[in-house]
Amino acid sequence: MPAQKTLYYGGTFDPPNTGHLQLISYILNKTDLADCVIVGPTRRSPFKSLDMEQGLALGKNVQYADPEHRLKMMQLAIMNSPHKDRKKICVTEAEIKRAEPSYTIETLGYLRKAIGKGRLGILIGDDHLETFYRWQSYLEILRLHPIYVFARHCNAQQNSDRLKKIQKNWSENSGTHGIQDLSRVFCLSNPLCVSSSSNLRKEMYERKGVNGPLAEKFLFENVRNYILQKKLYW
Repeated sequence: MPAQKTLYYGGTFDPPNTGHLQLISYILNKTDLADCVIVGPTRRSPFKSLDMEQGLALGKNVQYADPEHRLKMMQLAIMNSPHKDRKKICVTEAEIKRAEPSYTIETLGYLRKAIGKGRLGILIGDDHLETFYRWQSYLEILRLHPIYVFARHCNAQQNSDRLKKIQKNWSENSGTHGIQDLSRVFCLSNPLCVSSSSNLRKEMYERKGVNGPLAEKFLFENVRNYILQKKLYW
């Protein structure tokens, strides 16, 4: 029996929306990349923590849900997946149980021990390509794990072209002597999704509810009900 292929999909998921589940469905049903997807809500990435502090300093209305709420919402969202997919999706609390800041390299180490034998890859959005060199121990991530770049703003060919151009940028900005081998970085051809968690948060804050067109289109009903019950974004 071949070793299981697992993909780790980390993110703030604030809130989780249909786009997140569409990507997972694509991975499980349209590719042979994974037998299982582990979803990891983060406590708050170091870069998003900085953005939040800057927003507050400028007097902006920054509405974020606590990690425990985002974990619960992700669990609710996954309940909307087909039964055959739900059996292959796992939500981990590894990152939200750790103290801030949250580093992906630590989560991957924890998951490697938990999984044992088998391949553990990582899913990242194409918006992380230019700044991947800023991730804690990013060279170690590259060495140990295949990285799959899913399309958010560009298609697979555009991301492949970007990857070649920014290879030099990664090396120069991180002080390394160059990343010679990008054979473990793959750009996916997943369908682009127009849903955006930041736009959803903005709409819910302005409307003081979940009755806006974006929320009704891109949030699952059980997630909308949870947000309404907890009044998370207003």
